[in-house]
Amino acid sequence: MHVKIIPSRLRTSLFLIAAALLLSGALAPALAALNTNFEAYAAGTRIAALGIPNVTFTSAPVANSFQVLGLGGAVGAPLAGNILANSQAFGDPPDQDLTVTFTGVAQTSYTVDWGTLTGFDNFQIEGRFGGATVFIDNFVSGDPPPYHSATAARPAGVVFDQLILTTTSAEFAIDNFITADVAMIFTQTGGSTDVAEAGPTSDTYDVALNGIPSANVVINLTTDGQCTVLPNTLTFTPGNYNVAQTVTVTAVDDAAIEGPHTCVITHTIAAPPPEYVGVGPSNIVANVTDNDFANVTITESGGSTDIAEAGPTNDTYTVVLTGAPSANVIINITPDAQCTVAPAALTFTPGNYNVAQTVTVTAVDDLVVEGPHTCTITHAVDPASAPEYIGLAIADVVANVTDNDFPPGVTITESGGATDVSEAGPTNDTYTVVLDSAPSANVIIDITPDAQCTVAPAALTFTPGNYNVAQTVTVTAVDDALVEGPHTCTITHAVRAGSAPEYIGLAIADVVANVTDNDVAGVTITESGGATDVSEAGPTNDTYTVVLNTLPSANVIINITPDAQCTVAPVTLTFTPANYNILQLVTVTAVDDAVPEASPHPCVITHAVDPASALEYIGVAIADVTANVTDNDAPGVTVSPNPVNIAEGGAAGNYQINLNTLPAGAVTITVTPNAQCDVGAGGGVPIDIVLNDTTPQNIPVTAVDDAIVEGAHTCVITHAITATGDPADYPVGLPIANKIINIADNDGAPPSGPVAAPTAAGFPPPPPLPLCADIGGTTNAIVRASVPADTVPRGSVFCRVIAENTVYIEDPAEVGNAAVFSLGVIQAVDVFGLSREGRPVVPFQQGVTVCLLGNSGMIFLDAATAPRVPQWLATSFQGGYTCGVIFSSGTVVLVATPSPVVADVSVSAPVQELAGCRVTTTAGSLRLRKEANTGSPIIALLGFNETFDATARQGIWFRINAAGATGWVNGGFLNLSGNCGG
Repeated sequence: MHVKIIPSRLRTSLFLIAAALLLSGALAPALAALNTNFEAYAAGTRIAALGIPNVTFTSAPVANSFQVLGLGGAVGAPLAGNILANSQAFGDPPDQDLTVTFTGVAQTSYTVDWGTLTGFDNFQIEGRFGGATVFIDNFVSGDPPPYHSATAARPAGVVFDQLILTTTSAEFAIDNFITADVAMIFTQTGGSTDVAEAGPTSDTYDVALNGIPSANVVINLTTDGQCTVLPNTLTFTPGNYNVAQTVTVTAVDDAAIEGPHTCVITHTIAAPPPEYVGVGPSNIVANVTDNDFANVTITESGGSTDIAEAGPTNDTYTVVLTGAPSANVIINITPDAQCTVAPAALTFTPGNYNVAQTVTVTAVDDLVVEGPHTCTITHAVDPASAPEYIGLAIADVVANVTDNDFPPGVTITESGGATDVSEAGPTNDTYTVVLDSAPSANVIIDITPDAQCTVAPAALTFTPGNYNVAQTVTVTAVDDALVEGPHTCTITHAVRAGSAPEYIGLAIADVVANVTDNDVAGVTITESGGATDVSEAGPTNDTYTVVLNTLPSANVIINITPDAQCTVAPVTLTFTPANYNILQLVTVTAVDDAVPEASPHPCVITHAVDPASALEYIGVAIADVTANVTDNDAPGVTVSPNPVNIAEGGAAGNYQINLNTLPAGAVTITVTPNAQCDVGAGGGVPIDIVLNDTTPQNIPVTAVDDAIVEGAHTCVITHAITATGDPADYPVGLPIANKIINIADNDGAPPSGPVAAPTAAGFPPPPPLPLCADIGGTTNAIVRASVPADTVPRGSVFCRVIAENTVYIEDPAEVGNAAVFSLGVIQAVDVFGLSREGRPVVPFQQGVTVCLLGNSGMIFLDAATAPRVPQWLATSFQGGYTCGVIFSSGTVVLVATPSPVVADVSVSAPVQELAGCRVTTTAGSLRLRKEANTGSPIIALLGFNETFDATARQGIWFRINAAGATGWVNGGFLNLSGNCGG
């Protein structure tokens, strides 16, 4: 039997009943007086109508005890439902033992049939002794043994809130009278309340009351801020006080790094009814899992850190904090000896903790042969950092390092991944051999094939300077008479004794060449010269030969099919058992189309065995021949090369001009003759022709019949694209060859005679630019007919251009020797001087140097001779000019024929410092040069009749200072005074 006592706040209890019972016999009637007002209830409903009489208490037969009779006073009668006893009692019993017995047959315990649930069933006495309530429950399965006998005295350790129930039968266990206050009852799911900031964020617990309140009980729920609750108010009524109500707890997801922490939920009863005054407040403590951790995230670029000793030598990764620190966080970075890092430390502040910082990792290029290896980089939080980060474990970064230090070794690379040779041909293939590391001395590798092939060379020598340059070995199949089918040739390699010691004994891989036998049905094609090369322009054909490899059992017919780029002859070849091993020739001819193509471009010629051939050759694969076709359709303009010979007063000649390829649009070419011939619009007048395709267009040419005795001469006709509908292939300005027309003169025979031997002319080195060329302005602006003698400064020398760029000399009769033209006139100038009162021109007495643009021969026609006799001048070449010296007026002609006399100008005139020399210019726009030579840059122009102090002399050059610049001026245009040297 279970007995529970739930006292009120006045702590009255069943002891009030016991107090009356345990007094002397005088109190026994008082107990009987309690038996007058009992009613029966079942599940809170009165059941007196069921005929259940009142329970009768009788006086105790044993001291310090009371008895309970069954319903109606019948011993052993079953009790059912709840028995409610209403009575009044006052006082607080003394602290003593209480023995409860039940009346029954022979004073035994009340009989309970547990199988049929008869007997005691929730026997309950509720006495209102100052508000005390007593519950007496029947024994249930699970009550712990052993059973106890009655006790005569209070056991040690029993306190006021515990009473010992002693029965007289082993049927009933000894149980405690448990005193319990009214309270809030909490039931946490799973025995605890667990929430997390990251999720799952909520959990629940139930709240109920353990005693019937006399009025509603309202419980207010508050938290310490680490969580929230719903609802935050619970209301219990007298009708639902023991019905649990559920509270949902949710974690507050803050940004604080707190680790595992708690949330305290406080329950306070607002305005409690009297029996609940002083109950609470009561707390539930929820366990909160934090999601704000002190951590460091490392991200490697590309997912890994890859560096190399040879380069690229570095890679990067980034570091960032996952949570805001309370102070600066310093991360020290330490690599091992295989790499370096920059920077060596990273500092994160509360303001930039979430901004990734980059670490650069660089490989250490050592001399150790390591192969692929790693560099481990560790990270540690500095002790001066925010406390929550101190001691935090940070992941290492393991960088992959590619080594550039290799052990001795030999690498063999077969071309195309294999070595394939054939007894029939092509009979060879190649592979390369190279050392893996620089040797300390020469390394000689001997190469030895078996009998199935040969190699060349038979040995390779590598030096410390060329060890890493691959050397080629050529493998050639041995063409034997054995029918072997596909077989191999093994080639071994060995380091020769005396080589670098680290390579001695090194194992080198063999090469196994695949050998194709030629003793099977097959066809061999051999291209002449090893290739088939044809051209659309010519030579237009090439040849190759075809032959069978083995004796056929019948005729073999091979059909030959080229693509559209070429033709073949013949188109079939027939081999008989009698001529199977006799080469037959195939001629390949290029198809000359008008389409611009790559040059060369291929023509693929296929070969197939005709089905009517010998059975063993049916299906035999025959190699293609790919002919290389040179295209002749490159964009350009062709001028017919045929010589055109015409005569003054004679019939017209002609030549052709055409486009090499079809243009995208019309192309206009301007044809311009010089004054010696006429192309249809008059001598020297250009015409336009329009070309739309590659058809040649005829250009008629007639000679201009003049009255000049010229002898055989030429007309130069130039061509230029002036408008185009195809700017890609035929742009304006595309170079086009000139046409030279040979013209026979009809104006009598010109005087002839040999060119005289070179004159023995003096030559003062170094020759300066011609005097007239150092005068500003146009060189031919001053001519003899337009220069009044009284306006020309005394002692001046002038020149004019009378022939240039193959244009004829202005007055051939004055030249007096047309033989000069046979040498090819490039340029001619008259050089002359003016004098007064018969005095000679001083510059001519000293020699005048004349330089003409170009590098060729120079002829002088002296004006003092009649007729003028051509004389070769001794020349030199400087700064793009051919220079010679003359001592009188005349004509200087630069011809296309090289001069047989070349001056020695290897020694320059020395610089002579001057004191007391003054110079005055005798011409305007005289050039002041940086150095004393005609190729030197011009730094100023001097005016006419300006006087300067000369500080030095070099040959005929004088150093002066003009306009703040110091330079050199040609003395041919100066009047000298004072001590000016010589």
